[in-house]
Amino acid sequence: MKNMQSDDQIRSENRSGNQPRREAGGGQSTDKPEASEIARTEIDRDKRDKTRIMWLLSSDLFPLLASAMRVELSNFYMAFQQMVSDEQREEVPEVDLYAARMDRSYFRMLRMVNNLTAAVYLRGQEEYDLQPWDIVETVGRICYNSEELAAWKHIRLKFQCDFSYHVVMIDRRSIEMALYHLLSNAMKNTPSGGVITVRLRQSGDQIALEVADTGHGMTGEQQKALFDLCVNWDRDRVTPGSFGLGLPLCCSVARGHGGTLQAASLLGRGCVMTLSVPDKVPSESACVMRQNQIAPEDDNGFNPTLLALSDAMPLDAFRLYHNHDQEREEDQD
Repeated sequence: MKNMQSDDQIRSENRSGNQPRREAGGGQSTDKPEASEIARTEIDRDKRDKTRIMWLLSSDLFPLLASAMRVELSNFYMAFQQMVSDEQREEVPEVDLYAARMDRSYFRMLRMVNNLTAAVYLRGQEEYDLQPWDIVETVGRICYNSEELAAWKHIRLKFQCDFSYHVVMIDRRSIEMALYHLLSNAMKNTPSGGVITVRLRQSGDQIALEVADTGHGMTGEQQKALFDLCVNWDRDRVTPGSFGLGLPLCCSVARGHGGTLQAASLLGRGCVMTLSVPDKVPSESACVMRQNQIAPEDDNGFNPTLLALSDAMPLDAFRLYHNHDQEREEDQD
């Protein structure tokens, strides 16, 4: 009995010793959250607040800003073109150099305006105009038009495809926008002499669009935050001349099609971005109806490829006059 009582006493003491200390009046625990828990809670709250702010901005403010900026940019560029003619640029290399700087700045600003307009996709509530398009022609045309621009950075751009013709239900404009963003990122992160490979392939019931580069690659931590709008919008991370909306927009477009956007990368080994969309087969009548339709031109006659990739392009890509005997001016991004 003594041993049993002794054991009971020990268990009782242990139970009482494990109970948290309580205040005399309220019976509440005096234990305080650890500093790490408080910091984590504050980070989560800050992230939710930023997400809500970005949702509101993309819904209301961004489109209004884009509309106002587009008008003023158009007026500015029209006045500039009246002041400097193509003939002057071809005859005087210095004039062409200064005009190229103006062209590049204008194209980059117009690209940012287009991204602000497209920010409505970030709400995840936009209806996509899914129509039957030959995705091989759509992607192949963009790659063909981008090859010469990639060459300005001494980068080789390749297009590979598992089929010669494949009609799928997509919103053409948003898919093109996403591909341009992926190409732009690849060009900015691939050094001279590198290769960018764009590939279309079948992946189960999905069509996978891959953009692979031989660039710097990413760490695991960078990949975790890659599509986080709050992280991309951080003022310490955003690249000058950019709003950091590119990858979040790509992710929204993929989800809007019922697909995904994934990244695979190793530091120093390049990166592969894969945008997948459902391989939805349209009806035969719809396929015939859209088969020979020509894609309309964008952006009021401007070169849509140069505009979409302007943030990745060197100054020489905007010049009309090229003296290859002169040393090319180092690009200031």
